[in-house]
Amino acid sequence: MKLFRYQFFYFFIGLLLLNFNVFAQQNKLAFKHYSTNDGLSQNTVFSIIQDRQGFLWVGTEDGLNKFDGYDFTIYKHENNNEYSLNSSKINVLLEDKFGTIWVGTANGLNFYDKSKNRFVRVPVVGGKSGELDYFVTSLLEDFKGNFWIGTLGGFKLYDRTSKRLTNFYSNNIQNPADLNKVRTIFEDTAHHLWISIGNDLRLFDPVKKTYLSLPPAIEANLQLRNGSVKVIKQDKSGNYYFGTDGEGLFRYNVNNQQFINYRYDPLQKNSIAGNVIRDLFFKSDQELWIGTRDGLSVLQTNTQTVTNYQYNKYDDNSLSHNSIRHIMSDNAGNFWLGTFSGGLNMYSPQNVNFTTISEQLADNPGLNFPVVGAVIATNDGKIWVGTEGGGLNFIDRKAGIYKKINIAGGKHNIIKSLFKDGENTIWIGTYDGLVALNIATGATKEINLVRISKTANRQIFAITRNEKGLWVGTDGQGLVLLDKNGGSTNYVKQKGKLSGNTIFSLLSTANNELWIGTENGLNFLSNAGDFRHFEYDGNNPFSINNNAVNAIFRDSKNRLWLGTKGGGLNILDQKTNKFYSISAKNGLSNDFIHAITEDKAGNIWVSTNRGLSEVALQNFAFPLSPKMYSVKNYAISDGLQGNQFSANAVAVTKNGEIIFGGINGLTTFFPSKIIKNTYKPKVVLTELLIKNKIVNQLTEDSPLTETIGETKKITLSSDQAFFSLKFASLNFINPSKNSYAYKLEGFEDDDWHYVDNQRIATYTNLNAGKYVFKVKSANNDGVWNETPTTLEIVVLPPWFESWWAYLAYAIVIVGLLYLYYSYSLKTASLKNELVLESRIRENDLDLYQRKLNFFTNISHEIKTPLTLILSPLEKLLDSNTGNNRMQNQLMLMKRNGEHLVRLINQLLDFRKFESGKMLLQASEGNIVRFVREVAFAFDSYATHLKIKLTAKSTQKSVRLWFDRDKFEKITYNLLSNALKFTKPGGAITIYIEEDKLDSNVGFVSIIVEDNGLGIPKENIDKIFDQFSHYDKDGYNRYGSGIGLTFTKALVELHHGSITAESTEENGSGAGLTRFTIKVPLGKNHLREDEIIADYKDSENIEAYQLADDAPISSALLDATREEVISARNGEVPILLIVEDNHEVMRFLTSHFEDRFSVLTAVNGKEGIEKAILSLPDIIISDVMMPEVSGTILCSTLKRDNRTSHIPIILLTARTPLVYKIEGLETGADDYITKPFSIKVVEARVWNLLASRQQLRERYKREVTLQPTNMAITLPDELFLDKVMAYIENNMAEPTLSVEELGKEVFMSRVTLYRKIKALTNQTTIEFIRSVRLKKAHQYLETGNYSVSEVGYMVGFSDTDYFRKCFKEQYNKTPKEISKKNKSGE
Repeated sequence: MKLFRYQFFYFFIGLLLLNFNVFAQQNKLAFKHYSTNDGLSQNTVFSIIQDRQGFLWVGTEDGLNKFDGYDFTIYKHENNNEYSLNSSKINVLLEDKFGTIWVGTANGLNFYDKSKNRFVRVPVVGGKSGELDYFVTSLLEDFKGNFWIGTLGGFKLYDRTSKRLTNFYSNNIQNPADLNKVRTIFEDTAHHLWISIGNDLRLFDPVKKTYLSLPPAIEANLQLRNGSVKVIKQDKSGNYYFGTDGEGLFRYNVNNQQFINYRYDPLQKNSIAGNVIRDLFFKSDQELWIGTRDGLSVLQTNTQTVTNYQYNKYDDNSLSHNSIRHIMSDNAGNFWLGTFSGGLNMYSPQNVNFTTISEQLADNPGLNFPVVGAVIATNDGKIWVGTEGGGLNFIDRKAGIYKKINIAGGKHNIIKSLFKDGENTIWIGTYDGLVALNIATGATKEINLVRISKTANRQIFAITRNEKGLWVGTDGQGLVLLDKNGGSTNYVKQKGKLSGNTIFSLLSTANNELWIGTENGLNFLSNAGDFRHFEYDGNNPFSINNNAVNAIFRDSKNRLWLGTKGGGLNILDQKTNKFYSISAKNGLSNDFIHAITEDKAGNIWVSTNRGLSEVALQNFAFPLSPKMYSVKNYAISDGLQGNQFSANAVAVTKNGEIIFGGINGLTTFFPSKIIKNTYKPKVVLTELLIKNKIVNQLTEDSPLTETIGETKKITLSSDQAFFSLKFASLNFINPSKNSYAYKLEGFEDDDWHYVDNQRIATYTNLNAGKYVFKVKSANNDGVWNETPTTLEIVVLPPWFESWWAYLAYAIVIVGLLYLYYSYSLKTASLKNELVLESRIRENDLDLYQRKLNFFTNISHEIKTPLTLILSPLEKLLDSNTGNNRMQNQLMLMKRNGEHLVRLINQLLDFRKFESGKMLLQASEGNIVRFVREVAFAFDSYATHLKIKLTAKSTQKSVRLWFDRDKFEKITYNLLSNALKFTKPGGAITIYIEEDKLDSNVGFVSIIVEDNGLGIPKENIDKIFDQFSHYDKDGYNRYGSGIGLTFTKALVELHHGSITAESTEENGSGAGLTRFTIKVPLGKNHLREDEIIADYKDSENIEAYQLADDAPISSALLDATREEVISARNGEVPILLIVEDNHEVMRFLTSHFEDRFSVLTAVNGKEGIEKAILSLPDIIISDVMMPEVSGTILCSTLKRDNRTSHIPIILLTARTPLVYKIEGLETGADDYITKPFSIKVVEARVWNLLASRQQLRERYKREVTLQPTNMAITLPDELFLDKVMAYIENNMAEPTLSVEELGKEVFMSRVTLYRKIKALTNQTTIEFIRSVRLKKAHQYLETGNYSVSEVGYMVGFSDTDYFRKCFKEQYNKTPKEISKKNKSGE
């Protein structure tokens, strides 16, 4: 395109002119580009054709492309695929009269098998040119259907029936070096073939198969013949056009036999773009497009004028590359240009519907800033443009003038509104205020408006005038009237007045009335000065649907149109004051309206955030209905400056041209000249998907035998009835705006589905039957092709609905009837037997119930004598406190009696469960802590058995609703079983985890796993059956067979489940048994009667306060307390409290601190340290604690000589029953269950202290004579044995001291003192002296020694002191004892 620059001088705006460019305007060709970025295989395009279906085929240097307007399907050479192209370099394409596509490549000839979607290679070698024949340069099918091939090796005829190849070599070659190299073949109107061969031009008769002489003028034109003709065309007058490879274009006039040579001449503005001609194409009879190496030249053959189009980096719509290799047109009248490195260029006449004036780039005329804020047009077609950063622009397109106008020294560059006032004044609303421009003089004047707030901005959004003066709409300052006398009136937001201070739009009427669009609704100001408001009312369907009124327009029929920010268009019926809306739901491109105008045909045009919309009115009247209008939308793909436009930036010229301003410049157009696409595109099926997977004719089990596009009928099996069909409308003008409709005849009265631009139809689970799928489309302008593309679909029935299946059903039914007949005969004979069996069963059930009742009654009867046995046992234990041997026998009897009680209770519970009387009493608690507490109760027993017991959980707390008593029995039974069947050295592990099922329901999983003996496979399915009991190697000789049955019942009572899996022990390793319990989280699964209301667990201090009502005798407790205190001679006892719950610790401490010296520890480790250091008189400890548990604390202290004498009370949330299993005792003196009564705790404390006090007195009396009869713990017994042995061995030593005794037992003097004092209520010295005197008493009783001898024998060096001490202890002198024994002799 040639651009010429002219300079004009305008005196009346000379002072305003900063710079300007003058351009000669001409019509431009706007191209759309397709490149590798869009899916094209390569950007060098050699050949383009459109096949009969409408697909576009594009041959490139690297692959063949099939284009449907949306996607490129690429075909290339594949080494190991004989059905691929023989080369990826595509030189020429041709579709013959049979619809077969032929592909000439750099390595031979191919044709496309549409049905199989593959290529068949055709051999073209067979002449004397050898490998040159492989390179195909041209293809032609003549009027007789002969198929001609041009290669670098010669000119050939191919018989497609016999597949024979005939060579026609030229003997008259101007340049022998080129041999028979064919560049092009052309058939003229006389059906002669023109061949550019061997750097010469030859004429050939395809009928006679002979070369002809050239016309004399052409024969004599060696410049033409030697110019390497690349392309030949003929116009309707019969004139020939020859494009050469360096000599330009030759036009041969057949009438006068004259030549015109069109060449590039830089000095001639009417010359073509270049001398290397690649292709020629007649766009019309008088317009020839010339594709050159240097651009596109358009020759008007009637005027001989040339217009050139070349690549322009500043113009997105210019050619993508100058070298044009091929030109063609499609069925819709679009023109396609293949370039050397710019891919495809498409020109459509619709591309010129809209013209864009954008920002000036290089020599391209345009605005000095792209964003347009306002625009007005004068009657003579000149345009004034206000930009959002570049100030005011003036455009005179006829004169080619584009310039910027300086306003007030360049101060006002952001323009929001423009208003032309008469012939000489333009009012300019800017970001910084109001400016008046005098067109004639160029002078500008800033107008200072009175502002209601000095801090508010000065933006002017709208300006208009009526007889009252100039009206100015501001941003936040309300409405301002500048009257003719220079006065100013401000209208601001006020009740009964203006509804908002931000004015978006103004419209004045002939009656001096004013319509005002604000952010808070529409306002009407009458001539009398009265305001009327129109606002959104949710209860009124005929109110305005959005309060932000951005644009107001009155059309030629005096109808008022409103553009809102979010509500679309609103039309006011001024007679009824009802509003009717047209929004995106009715087809509008967007609901944010920027500007409104009307064309000469009475159609309404609006700009939005999504392009332009044309509202065509048809019999428009109120009340409005959708039938009275239609909407057509235009977007950036149609040639708009962009999709987003600017508020009130619209103008209409006198000749009907509409101008809209947006963020990328101006869009101008003549509505009456908009070219609509009338081409009715055909729809083609492009893909078949079964179960969302693409299927073709090569796919395994495919219903296709050829490509889906060539298929007329498919048969689907029943499991293939989930399928999708993809399709494409072969319209290449804005294909994204193509519309589709489809239906499936035979499917539930299916009607047409109009799906806009959706290109896929999906059907699922079709019933067996016959269907016809139909799809049709409309082009980008909504023109429908009512002839649908069809596909017959047959869905086969599943095997169970086939004819042979029904035959099988019939046979089965007959067989069943026969069986039923036989069965009926047998039934009659069996009925009596069944009746008899039923009576026997009833008798058995009755007998079973009697047995159970008898068993239950016996169990109750057994409990009574057991109680009478256990109670005297406890009294015997109390009365034989000092007799260790007797106590061991009594404890064995008691443990076995309690074990029997537990078994009876379990049987009674099981019976209660069977009778349905056992109810769940669930409350929420921490199941992790609960299970750990029960496991801790077994810890010492497990240690005794040399079994490692571990409880594991990744969470510290899991909240579960469960019945504590029943869940304790569940855990007790599982752990008891695990301990019973695990050998020493084994391990038992408990896992507590929170998990979710597939249904996303949460549950708690408790797994008890051991590596013991395992369960045999034949028994694993029976372990939960009643009385199913087996014994292996004597490990379960005393099992009852109801423990696991009862456990399963208790788990199911919690709405849970329990499973077992096991691997039996074998020679290669230990067994593995795993019990898994799953209980649902939450309480939705529980009934109301299964939930305990307001339950307080052991960690809640309120539970202790509520429990403090135990019936303890205060008088008895006071007596015990006074007895202990008096025996200690006023010494305050020391109490150690070990508890990790701070509230429980404070509760206990506050109660005991008045009568005890209270020490505290927060865990077992700290408790052990403090016990050893302080040697308290009594310890109260929790069981479950961090670091070291209460049971470990107890066993540790009881094994330590220094602390073994200290009584310990364990606090546990579990019932003491679980701590009294055989061998589980860790030395604890008492157990108290949480939550406890503080009175009970206090009573237990004082009773234990009193008991210890009594033991001390007994030890004091008996320690020297019968140490084996003392009921003391094993460590204390060992300790006293060691102390007494040392004293007896050193009794004769007068120097025997406390320090020596302490060294012997590895204790300090203080620790030894406390230990002896705690056990005997004596000091260490008193204890040693007591032992000496007791031994002296034994010696004296023999009568064999004198008093002085006995004194020396027991370590008294002073006989008088010996007599004195002996007298104090026995109230008799040694001599009296000696005489008494002698007299007894």
